[in-house]
Amino acid sequence: MSGKVINDAIHGMFRIKGVREELLATPEFNKLSHIKQLGLAHLVFPGAHHTRFEHSLGVSHIGGLMADSVGLDEHEKSIVEVAGMLHDVGHGPYSHTLEHILHERGGADHMHITEGIITGDYDILREDENSLFDNRQKVPDILEKYDIDPEQVAGLIHGADAAGTERNLFNWS
Repeated sequence: MSGKVINDAIHGMFRIKGVREELLATPEFNKLSHIKQLGLAHLVFPGAHHTRFEHSLGVSHIGGLMADSVGLDEHEKSIVEVAGMLHDVGHGPYSHTLEHILHERGGADHMHITEGIITGDYDILREDENSLFDNRQKVPDILEKYDIDPEQVAGLIHGADAAGTERNLFNWS
């Protein structure tokens, strides 16, 4: 069986393959391994060292289990798993802790950056940094290779009637 085996502290061992295995190798996803899930909490709680990388792999895994439980086909399941994997890809350093500063200075929050990375409207690398990667595939290129619509993935992440990080929990359809 191909793919990569993930040994997760919470979910145990599970395998990722195909589109998720390719996304795992992107700089967009790998940057999450350096972003703390709990912002600056590790300064007060020494055990709070979970990363967005670990969290996103776990969300992807749980998304797949949920997709199985409601009877989605393999392609639909893959879309749900990808959305779970990429839902935090727009986070910057220190997670939500400094997001208000990024929003004030750049006008975008992590949700807009996430959507831009998925649809190809935002690149985490500067033009001169792209040459550091041989044959770099961007996130939307990988998704489209597997017949996954980047707009659909972004839509699953931000949800119905959602603007930025705000949610209308009573109006999901």
